[in-house]
Formats: sequence, C-alpha cells, structure tokens
Amino acid sequence: MLVSLAATTLLCVALWNRPRAASDSPTPAAVAKLSAMRDAAFGLCDFAMSPGASLPEGTLRVKSGEVDLQFACGAEMTLQGPAVVHLKTPMLAVLESGRVSCNVPEQAIGFQVESAEYTVTDLGTRFELEVGERQWVRVLEGEVDVEPKESTAVRLTQGETASVTRKRVTRHRVPLQEIPLGNLFDDPKGTPLRTAIKTDRRGAMATAGSMGVQRVVRGEEVQGTVHEIAPGVKMNLDSLGWCEMSSRGVINDSWCPYTLRPIQTQESSKQGDFGEQGIGLQACQFVTFDVDEIRSAGRLFERELAFVADRVGVNWDQPDDSQVNLAVIASNGKQITGAWVNGNQVDVIAEDGVATLGEELPRHAWRFSPVQFFCPLEGSTRYITLISSAPSDARLQSAHGVFSGARLKTGGVDGWAARDGEFVQLGDALDQRFLFGDQRWSDYEFSFEAMKRFGKEGFLAIVRCADAKEFTWVNIGGWQNRRTQVERKLRPQGRQRPIGPVSDFVIEAERWYRIRVRCEGYTVSLFVDDELLLQYEDDGRMQRQGKVGIGTWATSASFRNFRVESLDGEVLFEALADSNSN
Repeated sequence: MLVSLAATTLLCVALWNRPRAASDSPTPAAVAKLSAMRDAAFGLCDFAMSPGASLPEGTLRVKSGEVDLQFACGAEMTLQGPAVVHLKTPMLAVLESGRVSCNVPEQAIGFQVESAEYTVTDLGTRFELEVGERQWVRVLEGEVDVEPKESTAVRLTQGETASVTRKRVTRHRVPLQEIPLGNLFDDPKGTPLRTAIKTDRRGAMATAGSMGVQRVVRGEEVQGTVHEIAPGVKMNLDSLGWCEMSSRGVINDSWCPYTLRPIQTQESSKQGDFGEQGIGLQACQFVTFDVDEIRSAGRLFERELAFVADRVGVNWDQPDDSQVNLAVIASNGKQITGAWVNGNQVDVIAEDGVATLGEELPRHAWRFSPVQFFCPLEGSTRYITLISSAPSDARLQSAHGVFSGARLKTGGVDGWAARDGEFVQLGDALDQRFLFGDQRWSDYEFSFEAMKRFGKEGFLAIVRCADAKEFTWVNIGGWQNRRTQVERKLRPQGRQRPIGPVSDFVIEAERWYRIRVRCEGYTVSLFVDDELLLQYEDDGRMQRQGKVGIGTWATSASFRNFRVESLDGEVLFEALADSNSN
C-alpha cells in the first residue's frame, strides 16, 4: 500500500514538475487551494497534492481520508474519500463520485456543485451531498437550490434532506433535534412546531395561550407558598424562597451581554448580539409547559426528551450580589417525576398531597456564577415547570433569573450501524450501549478508537458488565462534557453512581481518540492516547467479571479498532481493525 502511494505521489509530482517547452502556455489561474488533509491517499491526479498547494482546473481523486479545499471565491469544501471531483472554476466543482460538505460565505453565494444527475446552487449556507449508489443533498444552514437535469429547481432550507434523481427531488423530513422553548411564546396554540420555531421575537411574553405553555404564575397574583405548579401537582415553594414580588412576566430572553461574552443569535440589539435565546423569569414566578402538546405539534411521539439550558443564573447588569434559586420540575399529572435546583438533581418528599424539596439545596445561582441544566425526562412526563425564586436573604432589586438556551432536546435517531469500517451511534439519544465479549472475562485491557460526531458529551467505556443491573463504566467527557470519572452500578442501586477520582479531561468533536481501559483486580485505569488519565481503586464491591462494551449519552459517535487482550498478552477479541491507524 505504501509503495503504491509513493508511486502515485511521485507520478503526480513528476507531472507537476515536468519541463516546459518554450511554447507552453502560462501557469493557469488557481481554482482552489489544498488547505488541509487527514489520513489522505490519492489516485492519479492532475496536480501535486500537498498542504497549501494551489490547484488549477483539473481532476482530484481521493482514495481515502479527508481533504479540505478552499476555492478562490472563498467557498470551503471537504472531500471524504473515496471521491472524484473535477475543479472547473472558482465558482464550480463537478462531483463525479463520493461525499463532500461545503461552507459558503456571503461573498461566494452562487457557488455550485454539479453531478451527472443534478446541480446544487448555494444561497449562502452549509450543505453536504453524496454521489454514488445514494444521491442526496442535506442543508445544515441556510438554503440551496437543487436542480435535476430533467426538471425544475427545488429550494431546500436548513434541516432538510432530499434524495435526487435526474427527474425528481424528494424531501425527507429530518426529525427535530432541539426545540427552543422561548421561541414558542409568540405563537398561538395549534401552530405547527416547525413553524413556531422559525419565528423568534426577543422579548415575547408567555401566556396560557402560547404554543406549548400550560400556565404562567407570578408571586403577586397568588397567596401563600403552596401552589399547583402543574395539573395534579401541588408544591410548597417555601424552601426555594417565595414572595409576592411584582414582576413583568415570563419572556423570551437571553443571557445579558454585560455578564458574559455575547454569542451569535438570530436577533441583535443596540448593545450587540445577545446570547442564546432563552427564558427570563423575574423572582418570584414560574411557567409550566405541556410536553404532550409540544410532542403533538411536532409529531414527536415516543421520542426521548431532555430539558437543557446552557447558562442559568441572574440576568442583571449592575454590580450587586443579586441571587436566585432556579428549578426545573417534571411531572406526569399525578406526581413529580424529576426535580433539579441550580443545575443539580434533588430529592422530592410528598406528604398529604403536597411535594417539598429536600432540606439541603444546591447553592443558589448568582450573577457571576451561572449553572447548567441537563434534565432527562421520563417517558411518562407530561409537564415541565421552570421556577425562579429567591433565597430569603437575597437582594432582589430588579434582577431576574434566566434559563439561557432553554430547550427540549430530542433523542435523535436511535440505533447502531456498521459503516465503512466503523461502528456508529447514529443519533444522540440518552444511554445508548452496545455490549460484546465473554461473561467470564476478568482481568484485561479493553481498547478502541472513538470520535465524537455531535452531541453534548463523550464516550462510555463499559467493563465487567454482568447485566444492566451490575456494571462499571468510565464516563469520558461526561456531565455535559465537563469531566471524566468512573461510574459503578451495583445490583441494589437504582442507577450508576460516580465514584473515585475526577479528571477535567473533555472531548473535542471530529477528532479520533485512542481509548484503553485496564482492569486488574479491583483497579481500573484509563489511558487516552497512551497517557494515564485516571486510576480508580475499588472498595471490593465491584463486579470482577463480565463483558465489555461501548456507549454514548446524548452524543453521536463513531468507534473502530476494538481489541480485548488479557494481561499476559493473549488477544481475546479484535474487530474493525484499521490498517491505516496507529
């Protein structure tokens, strides 16, 4: 293979550097530049292939790996081998076969990718397409026009995927991945969910007539601390701090740019671009969403859901010590199914039909210390309630809480699939596992390579798994990709528990990692890229034998190069080995 690659490279270089006759034409203008390549191998090409090389009109053949091109117009293209592309002009490439993704800035609007079946014309966007046994186009951002050779153009917008032939463009509805809840406030009940999400009026106020909203309650409107926060569920809010403070209601809001670096959003203000669209609640008030109504509007039946908010705290631009308690309560019309306060899950105590929170609550959120929420919802959950309340010693002033980036995250496309020598978790559903091996395996090293495709976390390396009720795994880049730690599940426990030392190691997307877990006695060691990351000594209750496996949590990932080896060097299992990897 190396001989073939070397010969091909020498041939390309020879063609590129051949002596010119006096009558040779001047050096042709560059169509594109080869900006980067990753594990790339090339077939016969019309020019030299090296990072930074200028590429004139001609043909590029990628046998394997990935190649990044930057066209003279500013458009960027990534080819995934095997692929053949003909570079025509700075505004036109012809894809003969393979898969490409394109990122086209505003100055390159009109950039085209042509195939034998159709032409894609960019309108300022990110898109990808494949030519081969399958012919499809997917729009990641913005819009494109897809024109079959024997039909008229069809416009595809963000989130749409279509199969294409010479005569027809067939749209495939991509399941909704995220539902920004604040975007629903300016839409009446009965609005289709996709339509509601597209509208985004910052400052829109939530009412009981808003899409997906079940009720909005302000402290000044009710008396006492016991309230029905959702149908069939009463709660004593005294532990959070509750008062009859006057407030302006629940609005579509975002993190204040004074308190955090602003990030791009769909709307701008005179003070700059605001952060993620979210939900603002002045203390003391709450808003309850009807999850079933949202499911029905988006046809999300039987899909797993989680509530997510990226930055949660006090939204106030003055240098004071304003504080709030912020809570998320899930319920099913009869009882509470989950409760989180200031980013942490808490216990709920029910007595005489009234729920109260545990006595010790996580520390309150305040201006300089935002928290994050990631709340998986049980299948029976019918309502979620967001509460902004105040500790008894808080300085309220005009501060209010904000759930910035508040959204429902759907489970994506469930399931594992073998693709091109890799084992892939296609979607980003919660708690996806795949087990293999021998139940009698005891001391061994389990290794594999993993790459995060998209999602909120990293990978699970499962070892010594007896069954779903007794196992150990290393959660690499877990807890919203904030840390890495061993988790152990013992048979009497309701769920796995974090245990042992913590590493701040996190996972980057689109990068391959070499993962190795060594099990020896009651010691579990994690190596990443051959470096020891953490070592855990169990207290003797860990399962000593069991299968191995891989897993993901709210993340889509690819895996390859599986290997299980006994500590004396015997190979117990090997699969999806890649001869090109180190």
